[in-house]
Amino acid sequence: MKNKYIFWGSFLISLGLLILLKNFSLYIFNSSMILTWFPLLLILWGISLLKISELFKSIIISLTGIFTALVIMAFFTKGNEVYTDFKNNIIINDNDFDENGNCTSFEKDIEPAIKYAKLNFSGGAGKFDFNSTGEYLYYLKSGSEDCDVVIDKPNDSTLVINYSFDENSNPSTNRYLQFDLNKSLIWDINISGGAAKMDLDFSKIIVSHLNIDVGASDTELKLGDNIKQSKVNINCGAANFKIEIPNRVGSSIEGDMALTKYDFKGMKKNSAGVFISNNYYKSNNKIDFYIDGALSKVQLTRN
Repeated sequence: MKNKYIFWGSFLISLGLLILLKNFSLYIFNSSMILTWFPLLLILWGISLLKISELFKSIIISLTGIFTALVIMAFFTKGNEVYTDFKNNIIINDNDFDENGNCTSFEKDIEPAIKYAKLNFSGGAGKFDFNSTGEYLYYLKSGSEDCDVVIDKPNDSTLVINYSFDENSNPSTNRYLQFDLNKSLIWDINISGGAAKMDLDFSKIIVSHLNIDVGASDTELKLGDNIKQSKVNINCGAANFKIEIPNRVGSSIEGDMALTKYDFKGMKKNSAGVFISNNYYKSNNKIDFYIDGALSKVQLTRN
């Protein structure tokens, strides 16, 4: 049998089988790994050109056809992954400016399938106000020169919003920021800041997880009873932290608060060293705090 028939026969059979496996979601090959071994195709091709026995040459040519099919399939599969990632990653540059020279950015469109959202915010020193909105996915007004917000869609039901105030701000500009988040979505919020004054009014927002990492800041945090359980992690140093939660919500506080002055109204410390509200085990909705603070003042009130 001629070598070209052996190559094309093994190649077409292999490619057809691979496409069938892909169509029925049975394709298990790692495209990145196959492409890493791409030079092996050149090695097999080179061996087939040497003066070797016809049987061995036929085997090598068959393997070359099979591996060629794998490489082509890997290129198409990997290309589709890159395209999907690119399609789901949206960079928004809606740099409008109001009469005071503040940069504004917003996104109105929310697909019906979107149920969850995550915010990653970082900023140094400044005045940062967070609140809720029912009209937008988010609304941002900033003293920075650019409002470059990156939105990623890791899956059909989730959006991830990324914004760095430090990267987009000029030290000579007004270091003020207003960030409003949609109150219909379930949020995972990460906030980091330096010597900042922050007003975090999340009382109308559904907060599943909240992580706050700040330095010598003055922070006021308001949370609501919009979800069955909310987890809040606070890491602060030389900070003044005021937390306000609804009286009907059960709450617990634990952590490392060395040299920190704290006042947790309506809560008692149990034998495990965890502060528990009187209604914790009876409440339908709960907020669990973990506070890692040094040389700080932390106050919790229930209204």
